[in-house]
Amino acid sequence: MKTATFINPKEVNTDLMRQDRIESGLDQESLAEVLGLNPSTISSWENGKRTPKVAHLVRFSDTISEDPKKYVIGDALRQVSLFLSKRAGVQDFARQVK
Repeated sequence: MKTATFINPKEVNTDLMRQDRIESGLDQESLAEVLGLNPSTISSWENGKRTPKVAHLVRFSDTISEDPKKYVIGDALRQVSLFLSKRAGVQDFARQVK
């Protein structure tokens, strides 16, 4: 399954993501390891060269215990909200199957 990218990457605040990563005590290499990404990917986000995919932004937020909605506005906020609701639905279903 292809991971969704943001419709409008300018609606993602990667500067705030960088600030929160630093405040959480993670360097780019450690965060990349946790997320299963290359450290250059994290650097590209923070330098504004790339934007994280929706799932990566949510996993980033989970890692540093922040609400992923704080990093997005507009259509990007709708995309994150939809992703979270689908994830919650899958988790609910998984609990019922057990």
